[in-house]
Amino acid sequence: MLFKPKRNNPNKLNRIHAKRRGVFLSTELQLVLAFLGVMVVGYATTMGDSGAEKLVDDAEKALLQASDELRRTVGGFGSYASVDNTDCYDKNIWPSSWLSATQDEFTTPFSDNGLTCGSVDTATNRDGITSTGTGKFYTFTFSNVETDQCNLLVGRVFQNFVEIQVEGTRIDGNDTLKTQCASGDEVAITFINR
Repeated sequence: MLFKPKRNNPNKLNRIHAKRRGVFLSTELQLVLAFLGVMVVGYATTMGDSGAEKLVDDAEKALLQASDELRRTVGGFGSYASVDNTDCYDKNIWPSSWLSATQDEFTTPFSDNGLTCGSVDTATNRDGITSTGTGKFYTFTFSNVETDQCNLLVGRVFQNFVEIQVEGTRIDGNDTLKTQCASGDEVAITFINR
């Protein structure tokens, strides 16, 4: 044979493939580590937000359930005129975890003794239509609610209440909401319904 076919040394090929696999595994490992790094940074930057969101989630759930429960237990009498903290405390309107050791007081996600139950005779709905009647509406007022918590909570439940006031001003849209929620370090929110 004039020309002898060149044979690849199998050991040499294995070393070449091993190097390539090592680089590939190294690249995969780098990608996984980069992904984990991004996840850790993302979690760390949103940790503060998730704390506020958890408080708002708890408050929203309790608020909607309390609204249904008060309608069920007191609404049948045709008037909410006598509704006060005693009714809300004794009739288990709010979750048991919210009941303070002090009678007729509530510990909300926002503060100790941070809830007042009551009633009003007049409310103006989202369309600007005012309704009046003695004891026609009940109220829940949360105190010591921070700006970001206020924006989240009111935005989420806006459609579920006849009227919502922040620091005594009726919320009629997003601009009013942002202004009122930022009107102090902590604000009071009143939810009005029937």
